[in-house]
Amino acid sequence: MNREAQTVQAMYKSRFAQDFLSAVPHLSALVPRRVGDRSVDEWEYYFGANPTPSESPIFYAHLLEIAAQDGGERSALIGRRVLDLHGRSIGPTRILAGAGADAVSLLSDPGQLALYSQPGDQGTVPIYGRDVAGRVQVLLGSLLGDAASFAAVGGGFDLVFSRGVLLRGTIHPSEATDPKTQRSLGMSDEDYLRRLFSLLKPGGKLLVYNLCPAPAPIGQPYNPYADCRSPFTQAQWQAAGFRVRDFDRSDTPGVRSLGKALGWDRPELAARAVDLDTNLFAQYTLVERP
Repeated sequence: MNREAQTVQAMYKSRFAQDFLSAVPHLSALVPRRVGDRSVDEWEYYFGANPTPSESPIFYAHLLEIAAQDGGERSALIGRRVLDLHGRSIGPTRILAGAGADAVSLLSDPGQLALYSQPGDQGTVPIYGRDVAGRVQVLLGSLLGDAASFAAVGGGFDLVFSRGVLLRGTIHPSEATDPKTQRSLGMSDEDYLRRLFSLLKPGGKLLVYNLCPAPAPIGQPYNPYADCRSPFTQAQWQAAGFRVRDFDRSDTPGVRSLGKALGWDRPELAARAVDLDTNLFAQYTLVERP
């Protein structure tokens, strides 16, 4: 992970992203531990089980760079309250905390919660060379209509990330699709957006960021995962009280550049390698609570 952080350091200019990357070398080393009947090493602890290349914690520097637009680059992560709505591991949250943030991640896998339950996994994280500290917390749940999860995470967040879950293709598919690919919000769009709004403090930002493959060729079945637009219209975001900074903005060139820098297309990745030129696209929506 240190190598990846060093590789992308020059790509990002915002204070948010630089604070994040500077915290990576100070992550605590992990002695392999037992979780149930298996051993978990440092790689799985920070990256998650069987991660795709784009699931590296370093990807969050890219998200922070987007969220830091319009002056946020002058602000440090110290004291910021940050929520990862759909976490895959503790890695990004630990790095955010190491940069001084009060970082919370919502995980959907009960096994992950067991992995991150030993002393020192959560709580205060000292910042190297500073007389301040960050904080890390992981919770179990899903914010797709889960009232208990909303209650557990609370509110007052400066930054909220939703990555790879709120896709139009899976929430509101434009064509008939396999029910197994569909995600239910468990409530109306309007009620769900009001819940998202309640997570943020005034001035806080929510970034919905989605990666997707190329659409299916003409004549082939519709692929809902290829439609990574916002599941909500710009008018819906605004009606819920959000100020829309960017709506369904393409980030394909940016994420392909990141993928090339980090070698997501390396042949040794075999089936997990990404075809960066023809099969990787990205869109995001960035909204703010006034």
